[in-house]
Amino acid sequence: MWRSKEDAVICLIDPPKLGADPFLLGIALADCVRHGAKAYAACVNVSEQEAERRIWSGLDAERESPTDAPVDLSHPRNTN
Repeated sequence: MWRSKEDAVICLIDPPKLGADPFLLGIALADCVRHGAKAYAACVNVSEQEAERRIWSGLDAERESPTDAPVDLSHPRNTN
């Protein structure tokens, strides 16, 4: 996951590497939240617990009212 120069967030998900059950992506995302909280705590004046709470709040807000739609990157787009 990273942010491009155009401010788009890119997420590459490879189900065969994660496993057949989408539940496993949920586990990976929860791990990502905890790692993100640790990174924010180290770089910003916020506790790890508060950073994690804010990250979950952001996820909940996005689930409630999505600000973006997934784009299928498996097929090349016509750039003409």
